[in-house]
Amino acid sequence: MAASDGVEGTHRGDGYLHLGDRIALFDDAGNGYAGTQGFANVQVGVESTVDSHPPASFTHECIFTVTQQENISVAKQLRTLLDREGLTLEDARTEMRVSALLAERGREQRQNAIEFDQSKGTAVRYGMVIQLQHSSSHKHLCVSRQAAERNADSRRCVVEAEGDERAWVRIMPWLKVHSEGDQVHMSDPV
Repeated sequence: MAASDGVEGTHRGDGYLHLGDRIALFDDAGNGYAGTQGFANVQVGVESTVDSHPPASFTHECIFTVTQQENISVAKQLRTLLDREGLTLEDARTEMRVSALLAERGREQRQNAIEFDQSKGTAVRYGMVIQLQHSSSHKHLCVSRQAAERNADSRRCVVEAEGDERAWVRIMPWLKVHSEGDQVHMSDPV
């Protein structure tokens, strides 16, 4: 996925991007929409299109919901503990020593959901950190440090159930006509 992806999607009629909007990411260089293929596939790629028309799978595989940057402090503690102890999340559920941390993680997830509901409709501005949640699988779009398979100048994108720092995306203007703090228009290249 190239850095010049444009934003297209549903909005409130004012032409600006808001938290809670459902969008599709269009790659001008690859002339296609970014998405996944099914629930099991975690790889995100660009499906080529003809004349910039969305693919047939558009409504299921290429739609992302714009969300606020989530708090992940407890999830990060849990991940560190699991890595240190060599446990999987399934193993951790049976361990008494991590049950309190799992309960805190559940509270953190509920608080993130409440904050999202309260922030829906807030205008997205350049410089703001957001997350993109795949609408059909509810997984977060994450950018890895690895190079993309088809373009070594780009980074690999995947969808994962747990959105961590790799899911935080700072929206920056692609063109010099916008600056940090300006509202993002729905069709702006970012």
